[in-house]
Amino acid sequence: MPKSKEPTLVFLDAMRGFAALMVFLGHARFFLMPFSLIDALSGGTIITIVFAAIMQLFVFGHQAVILFVFLSGFWVAFSQMHRQLNKKDFVKRRITKVYLPYAFALVFSLIIDLIGAYFFPELYAKLMMGIYAFFSTLFLYGALYTGFGSNIPLITVALIIFCYLLFVIFEKHLKLGVLVGIIGTIAYLVSFEPILTVLVYWNIWLMGAIISKIYFGKKAFVLKNLKHQLVARFFDIITGLFVLWVLYKNYVFAMWYADIIEDLILGLCMSYLTYRLLTTRNIITLPKSFNKLSDYSYSLYLIHYPIIVIFYAFFGKDLVAFIPVLILVAIFTYLFNYAIVFSNKVFFMLQKNNIPETSSKK
Repeated sequence: MPKSKEPTLVFLDAMRGFAALMVFLGHARFFLMPFSLIDALSGGTIITIVFAAIMQLFVFGHQAVILFVFLSGFWVAFSQMHRQLNKKDFVKRRITKVYLPYAFALVFSLIIDLIGAYFFPELYAKLMMGIYAFFSTLFLYGALYTGFGSNIPLITVALIIFCYLLFVIFEKHLKLGVLVGIIGTIAYLVSFEPILTVLVYWNIWLMGAIISKIYFGKKAFVLKNLKHQLVARFFDIITGLFVLWVLYKNYVFAMWYADIIEDLILGLCMSYLTYRLLTTRNIITLPKSFNKLSDYSYSLYLIHYPIIVIFYAFFGKDLVAFIPVLILVAIFTYLFNYAIVFSNKVFFMLQKNNIPETSSKK
């Protein structure tokens, strides 16, 4: 959580926890929910209909991923402006803070998937679980294609890690970074080459970083006259309506609808709305539990999927499995957070070892 007590920053920090929770519950709903809202409306009880309507709220997992990517760029830029790490230390920080937990999660997935494959070989035979898939995913490249085993969210984490590396290159030349992202996105839309997916998500990640640099770099645009204020209000309405339309569309169709152009526009809307929240000092809050959850958001994001999949293998689409899934995911999220704590300690150990010893002369 950021040290600043500024309400908007506290809210943006809480949104990390909210996004991770939305992704988790969305995946749980997809695998374990035996009926849809349409099924409930066609012949279910009132309780069934209400429950299905509530569970339908968790179809926004893809949009939550986009938010997660955007906030990653925002907070990394925020951290870098305050820490001012050189490129070498920045890479060390990202490796220890993000990549090591990624590697730990890959091993965790391997263990869970091997258990699942023992009991359900036909189901797990559909997954990429060979040695090549494991090591190519470990070194990030494979995650851009098929990934390893059941842990699909590792693909997004790999994309974010590549964004960190691009940020090292373009931190001082963000305009060039934007140009590379636009060209890469056009190339992806023409060729659909998976490696270019990095540059598509780089655009969204960079949007968060740019908003952070604009605001914390004291370059915020001030609305000095009525004309500027009216234009801002107009964009408030347009961006708000677009976000609501995306959410409404997904709720109605009950699917994780994903579209590259829509994702990029959604990223722009997130950028604008975040900027407006920061500059207008509007106070928006989420329950404090989401701020606490944000501390565990990365752990939750990394480990939930293999647990859901193995319960699906054992129970199929069964609401009874929801309770043990919730309990086990909560336990493993808490335990796995120690891997992240350990990763942070590794970074500070490396930093300590790099400090030259000094001797005093009497």
